[in-house]
Amino acid sequence: MREAVFKTSPCSFVGSAEGRSPSEGCPPLVFQNPLPSMKQQGDGRNIGRSRALAVRKRSAQNVEYARTHHTEEQLKAIRYTEFGGPEVLKLEDVPDPVAGEGQLLVRVRAVGLNFIETYQRSGAYEATLPRILGGEASGEVVELGPGVTGFAPGDRVAFNGSTGSYAEMTLAPAKATVKLADDVPFDKGVALYLQGITAHALCTDVYPIRPGQWCLVHAAAGGVGLLLTQ
Repeated sequence: MREAVFKTSPCSFVGSAEGRSPSEGCPPLVFQNPLPSMKQQGDGRNIGRSRALAVRKRSAQNVEYARTHHTEEQLKAIRYTEFGGPEVLKLEDVPDPVAGEGQLLVRVRAVGLNFIETYQRSGAYEATLPRILGGEASGEVVELGPGVTGFAPGDRVAFNGSTGSYAEMTLAPAKATVKLADDVPFDKGVALYLQGITAHALCTDVYPIRPGQWCLVHAAAGGVGLLLTQ
């Protein structure tokens, strides 16, 4: 774990765990690349990159399958019927959800993965089974439930607190949903949503940090830590 102390400034970021000085200004937001260390095989292939590209190719194929094979009667979702490790997660056909009071029906384009979901899956937190995992996602509004205003079908949104975001479609609480600008990709929109709100609350609501003050960030890593230091 890296620990660093940062002095605040009018910019969103000054300094870094690698020793960047305040005089270098405020660099753009950059997420660390989580790819494994690159190892070379006898034929010169980059094993880490080859595996990463293979995963991306399979993911793209899965997304295309979901888009072309979805029907109004059923959709694909990852859910579990018993508590345990990752092996309890199953890709299954489930009925389309119907938007209720204060809810939005959203076609999911990107999903946020949060550590709390490992507790939910393992049974550390009580839950009614079967259950679709996930609460954070981004996508396009399909329809509005009763009492919902301010949104329209086709809106690009990000949200937390859904009924299960590991699915092709899910129900999102309108009160916890925000619109995404057209130039914000779905993956970045959902990555910045919950962790971005947390980082913003820590330095504005919990304690309003002012230019010239010092603050301690225990780990310049992870979603919240990276946002705080960038």
